[in-house]
Amino acid sequence: MHNINKKEFSLCLITLTTAADVTVLLARHVAIAWMTDAMTAEMTVETTETDAIEMTGGVINDYGAALAAPNKNHLTFSILLSVQGKEFSQHITMNKLKCYTIIGTIFVTIAGTLSHFVYEWSGNNFILGYFFPVSESTWEHMKLCFFPMLIYSLFMNRKFKYDYPCITSALPFGILLGTFLIPVIFYTYTGIIGRNFLFLDITTFVFSVLLAFVAVYRLTLSCKTFSCTPCLWLFVLAMTVCFFIFTYLPPDIGLFIAPAE
Repeated sequence: MHNINKKEFSLCLITLTTAADVTVLLARHVAIAWMTDAMTAEMTVETTETDAIEMTGGVINDYGAALAAPNKNHLTFSILLSVQGKEFSQHITMNKLKCYTIIGTIFVTIAGTLSHFVYEWSGNNFILGYFFPVSESTWEHMKLCFFPMLIYSLFMNRKFKYDYPCITSALPFGILLGTFLIPVIFYTYTGIIGRNFLFLDITTFVFSVLLAFVAVYRLTLSCKTFSCTPCLWLFVLAMTVCFFIFTYLPPDIGLFIAPAE
């Protein structure tokens, strides 16, 4: 694996910082939207002088407190709002599956980006090489999505398999989709442009992770892959074995060869 230069490391840090900034902006946007809805509901209470107004996930009583219906599949957050000098609490309900899917996207993006450097940081540790890229080949970079997402999928499957049975098939599909999108997108854009660029390589990885978790969320709800559950997990197991074997015994084909500098 080539030595990490300052430009490459700085670009990766910028990627991580950008991901964090986007996450904060999204959180602020959602919070503002929720607060706007809450203020609108409160003003409606004062205008119509009704005792309660129906709202998604609950009702507002005559004291202005939002009462969210308890649901084990939702997370409820409470914030204190002040409208026209009058304070009231707002309970915000968010689907747990969606919440953990967003967290997973952020986790895999950050963990995968850092994984690029772990092997060299460890002094080329032989065991770590099975799980982290040991070269700049496209095959090795597929590990950036595969192993972080596999770890998070085991956690997510354990947490949601009873409430959302179809997540057991959606997760391995997402792992495989994200992993194979990396070479597909990489060879598509390099075939058009004629060479690779580090910024586009990072974008390819982030885009692959995002599409993988979108697929996980949608397939968990639609159950379209549920009948293929055993085959999907067998495929994930086969990919794990292949990563272990080809880490130090790569075939002499383009997928396993580092791009020319």
